[in-house]
Amino acid sequence: MQELEQSIQKVDAKIHHTEATLKDLRKLQDQISTKTAERSTLFKEQQKQYAALAEENEGLSLHSRSSIKFVSVIFFHSLSVSFLILLLLIIMSALLSL
Repeated sequence: MQELEQSIQKVDAKIHHTEATLKDLRKLQDQISTKTAERSTLFKEQQKQYAALAEENEGLSLHSRSSIKFVSVIFFHSLSVSFLILLLLIIMSALLSL
């Protein structure tokens, strides 16, 4: 009987730990979603500013164009990393719920 109570306590502790971990993962997922949306908004605004500058300066040099492309690549790389983290969190939460 005592072993059964200990076993139940262990299972309860695991459930509590899993629930706490899942809650933390959901918080992280929300933070990632928020940051991704913020980055997307900032990126769109930045692209508008670059477009406005490009219209003002029709004679953009090759170097300036390369800089715009570089910023775009950096931004999409950071979005890819955020997406991978989000995907990892989803997988971890699914595994924890098993």
